[in-house]
Amino acid sequence: MTVALVLLLLCPFASGYRPLVMIHGLDDDYGVFDDIIAWAQAAFPGIQTFALSAFNGDASRVTLRRQVPVWAKMVTNITDQYGEITLLGYSQGGLVARTVVEYTNDSRIHTLIALSSPGAGQYGIPDTPYPIRMAAPLVYTLCYNPGGQQVSVCDYWNDPRRQRLYRKRNKFLPLFNNLVNSSLSAAFKSNFIRLAKFVMIGGPGDDVIMPWQSAHYGFFAHDRETIVPYRRQQFYTHDSFGLRSLDERGGVHTCTVDGVTHTEWPRQQRVFTKCIEPYLG
Repeated sequence: MTVALVLLLLCPFASGYRPLVMIHGLDDDYGVFDDIIAWAQAAFPGIQTFALSAFNGDASRVTLRRQVPVWAKMVTNITDQYGEITLLGYSQGGLVARTVVEYTNDSRIHTLIALSSPGAGQYGIPDTPYPIRMAAPLVYTLCYNPGGQQVSVCDYWNDPRRQRLYRKRNKFLPLFNNLVNSSLSAAFKSNFIRLAKFVMIGGPGDDVIMPWQSAHYGFFAHDRETIVPYRRQQFYTHDSFGLRSLDERGGVHTCTVDGVTHTEWPRQQRVFTKCIEPYLG
């Protein structure tokens, strides 16, 4: 075997760093990660970076039930070639990334980073051109029916006062939170707890994720005002999908940065330096 061939075969692994794989969010595309890629490559010379291209722009609004298998296949293709990876998802992509972890058996995802993601759901209408334009207390009438369940935002719309309806008619987030039993419940949990680290990033300046604490898996109480932190959420106390198990072995990390609006999370270097860089490599 020639030296050139040996170097070619070893090239994907030569840096010694886990590849960084990224999933974009709603109404966005892979280009949103240009700054993160540049900072990662400067901090970890030779690191492989993959900003995945699928469901770009308006296509990101299709139900996540259709999206997750596609994203999971793309991630698996990379882990089959490169081994363990760090998976980062931004905004809706952070929730997609977490469900990709649960969906994928025997995955080689070492670290999951959710960057300003509605991990515990969304309840609030941001002042942006989103597909839902009505008062938040009425959104359940759209989302909790078969038509609404074809729209990605409805997959994680979580009305604090409509919890019975949410669990019955929302076909995505309650399923992956294991708040409803399914034949996949055990696999979802066992796949999630294979993670070494789960990093949740958010902050009070976010003007899209509502409440912003959903980025840390906290959410509104029944009164739609009080915030219940993640360690008091039912999916944690019951360890439904494995978050408590991972936390108890020191694998769950939260990172808060003030003064960052939603679109700025992947574009501010201080966010990368504080919340992302420590978990790469």
